Amino acid sequence: TRAQSGEQALELVRAQEFDVVFSDVVMPGMGGLKLAEALASEHPRLPVVLATGYSQEIAQAGSGGRPVITKPYRLATLSDAIGQALRAAKMAD
Repeated sequence: TRAQSGEQALELVRAQEFDVVFSDVVMPGMGGLKLAEALASEHPRLPVVLATGYSQEIAQAGSGGRPVITKPYRLATLSDAIGQALRAAKMAD
């Protein structure tokens, strides 16, 4: 499922169940870090994987322990990050 903004992603997650959320850090409106924080408060077991081409944003704000992949990335890198996030969520249960 694709969302056009962080706000839309939050609405989608409120309306249906997801296994994982993959978000860019820098987006118009609600950025990925704010989205991840909102999701953590509403759905603490929902894993979030972040992507960024701007490491300064993550360096300043931190990722909150969430996996972060840097752009450009390979599909295998994304797959590994999602797998790690899902495994960590299962271990937390």
